[in-house]
Amino acid sequence: MRCSDDSYYVGSARGTTLDKRLGEHQAGIRPGCTRQRRPVTLVYAEGIRSHHGCHRHGTAHQGLEPSEERSADAKRSG
Repeated sequence: MRCSDDSYYVGSARGTTLDKRLGEHQAGIRPGCTRQRRPVTLVYAEGIRSHHGCHRHGTAHQGLEPSEERSADAKRSG
């Protein structure tokens, strides 16, 4: 998700649907960084079979500038 300050948040919808999880972030229900950075926009979603795979994808984006993250996602999506 891209936050209102152009930072990115990477997470999982494990145990729920993507739409419900996005709605929770939009409503400020989810604790953490997105609450203060609303509204958020879903910019990329991928089905990953394991929580470990999701964590690996998220850590690949840590420390990148927003433009670098957009570039990385554009390359991944083709």
